[in-house]
Amino acid sequence: MLRLSLTAALCLAASALPGWAQWTAVGRWGSDNAFRYVQPGAWMHRTEGTRVEVSAEGDNHQGRLTFRCEQSRPEGRMVFEMYRGPGLNDSVFSRTQPAREFLRLDIDGQSFVGEVEYRPTDRLWVTTDLLTPGFLDAFARGARLEMYNIHDERITAFGLRGTGAAREVMRRVCGI
Repeated sequence: MLRLSLTAALCLAASALPGWAQWTAVGRWGSDNAFRYVQPGAWMHRTEGTRVEVSAEGDNHQGRLTFRCEQSRPEGRMVFEMYRGPGLNDSVFSRTQPAREFLRLDIDGQSFVGEVEYRPTDRLWVTTDLLTPGFLDAFARGARLEMYNIHDERITAFGLRGTGAAREVMRRVCGI
């Protein structure tokens, strides 16, 4: 009985993380002193005033996908980082001219295509043309998001747990 109560207390403490919680390491959401382990595909969101950040890690922790928006820039942007696989080009030679390539995001059979720019100093890919209301609505209703490169090779995939709440926060704060 005591063991059950202690486990329940720990779970409750972990679920009541502060509003400034964020990814601290692979699979860890919170702060260095108060975090919880989050399975890949569990979408976490954080709001700071007029800014929203929604993110999750891919299957087997293969990359982290983040959507960011703010009231003053409601078009938002998508950032893909922490990816070390062969599916996307990355080159240190692209510093003078950023490498660009197309991605296809497939949500339960519905495809969305956008161009991403590789930023080598931060080792991440960024786009501003994918966060449309249509994409975010499919994201909120979907069960699975798969990411493909221009050669139709799968890069990674994401479960879509918690996306309805994340979508609603983006709609409320940013208007998209």
